[in-house]
Parts: sequence; C-alpha cells; structure tokens
Amino acid sequence: MPPSPAAPLGSRDAEPEGGSCLNEIARGSPEKPQKGADSSFAAERRHSDTQESSRSEHPEEKTEEVRSHYAVLGVSTDASSEEIRRIYYGLCKLYHPDKSSSTAYSTRLCAIQQAYAVLSDETKRLLYDIRIGVYKGKDKWTKVAEVYQIQRERAARDIENMRIDYQSKLEHEKKVGGLIIRKALYGNLRLRHSLLEEEYSGPIREDCLEGPFLNVTIPLQCQVDNSRFIFPGGSGSSMELLNGFYNPAPCVHEQDVCLYVLYDFRGVLHEVTVCDRSYLAMPLKSHRVSPVTGPCGPFAPSNVRSLRPRGSSDKSLARSSPLDGEPQFQSLR
Repeated sequence: MPPSPAAPLGSRDAEPEGGSCLNEIARGSPEKPQKGADSSFAAERRHSDTQESSRSEHPEEKTEEVRSHYAVLGVSTDASSEEIRRIYYGLCKLYHPDKSSSTAYSTRLCAIQQAYAVLSDETKRLLYDIRIGVYKGKDKWTKVAEVYQIQRERAARDIENMRIDYQSKLEHEKKVGGLIIRKALYGNLRLRHSLLEEEYSGPIREDCLEGPFLNVTIPLQCQVDNSRFIFPGGSGSSMELLNGFYNPAPCVHEQDVCLYVLYDFRGVLHEVTVCDRSYLAMPLKSHRVSPVTGPCGPFAPSNVRSLRPRGSSDKSLARSSPLDGEPQFQSLR
C-alpha cells in the first residue's frame, strides 16, 4: 500500500514543543534539476498543456482562478509590453479601493496585480504562454528550452547570492532548536510508471521519481523566518516565484508539480509533500515522521489517486484531510 496521504497533503495542526539538538542538513546543489527517469524535456513531452481559460468582462461573473492573465487585463496574447503596462495602470485606477470597498472590486484588483506581475516579466510571461498553449509544435519546445535556460541561470545567480544569508539562518535555527530544512525537492515528483504498475510500497527515493525536479534546500531555508515558513498558496502564487526556485517541468500538469520537504524541528524529523500553489505551513504536528517507519519520501497527491484501493473515493480522503482549520504555531520560548 502507498504511504498515508495525510503526510503529503499537509496540515494546519499546532506543533508541540519538545526535542533536542537538531541534525545536520544534507546539502545538495540546488541549481541543476535532477534527472529522475528522463531528461529535462523528455518527461514533459508526455503531458499536455493547460488551455487558456474563457474571458469574462466583470469580476462577479467568474472566479479569477478560471481566467487567464490576458483575460484579466483584457489584452490579446500578442500584446506589447507597453500596451500591457498602459492597460494595467488604467485598471488599477478603475478598481482602486477608493472607488469601491466591495469584495468584487478588491478581488478583481488582486487578480489584475497578479496578472501584471507575470505578463510584465519577460521570462514569467514566456513560461506562462507555454503553459496556456500560445506556442504549438516545434515553436513550443524551442520556447521551453529557451525559458528553461534563462530560469536555470537566474536561479543559480540567486542561490549564489543567498549563501551568506543561508549560513546565517542555518546557524540561528540550530542555536534555537528551530526549523532546519534537511532536503527540499521541487518539480515533477510522480512515481515512475513502472513503479505505479507494481504498486510500489517502499520508501520513495529520488531515483523512483519521474522528474525532472530541483534540489531547493538552500533557497527554502532562506525563506524560513523565526523558525516558521508559510506559503499562502492560490492561483497566482506558484512556488516557482520564490527566490532560487524555477519550474523544471513547465509542461507537466500543475497537479504533478510538487514540493517535498524533509525537515527537523526541535530535534524531531518531519516531512510533507504539497502540490504547487497549495497552502503550506511549517512546522506542523501532522508532518511528524513515525520513528518506526521513518520518512516515506516524496509522494505526489496524484500518486495517491493512482494507487487508491478499489472502493475508496475522494470523499473518504477528504474526511481525513488535515487541511481544515487555521495554523497555530507554538512559541519556541
């Protein structure tokens, strides 16, 4: 049987105090994606792109999650940077909080700002265009290679600039017995197809994964603040936007792009796997690793669905889902 879905899906339970000295983290090279079962693009070619959503003129008509960034701004996919900038500032004035305090206006303004953050950045826009199907055939894979190289170089520079901050934060977390990231992987964390067919039940190692994925241990540790990490999630908040991150599998379905974290808190080992754009808070009690079984390893939620025993349903998983409630952290003091 596969590992319990409770650990991969995350939780919002309180983290109790206790434990002793923390273990050393395993330091890997975050700059380069791991091979997994395939090369960087071979795995992606087996997955289809998401399509551009339909357009709506008013914020009340559709939730922003189903509308493309181009539809939110009301521009075409070939709009120039100048046109996007001009439309953005016009919409900001139209939906400014001084104009109305309604929820619809504030929601629309948030979507407008998220759309502009992507479309005003050349690399982010290129990646977004790939995902929604602006490019087809050979053009698509040419653009994939282009954006992949750009993001890889940018992430490498970011991580190099983080090393001093990383050492400082790591020493602080060790001193207070706080949150130490031992390993963090980001990308396509699905099990290899051969293992799915075998109903693999052992601990999941990196060579079990389809890939490609990145080691993001250093950049994630740099995101820790006072022994806590919170990622709000949402349609416009992909983890690839974090410093030192990039999506090594831009054409893989977003439900298969996940973050796996193995971490120590108060000398106790924890692990969690969440889909990209999902809420994540650390440390949480539900992430604790059983001292009997040890870490399960990265287990994408899509693997849970693939290996679910007959007769079970999404509702049965929903009842045991630890995503309900608000996060409550205990002080380290």
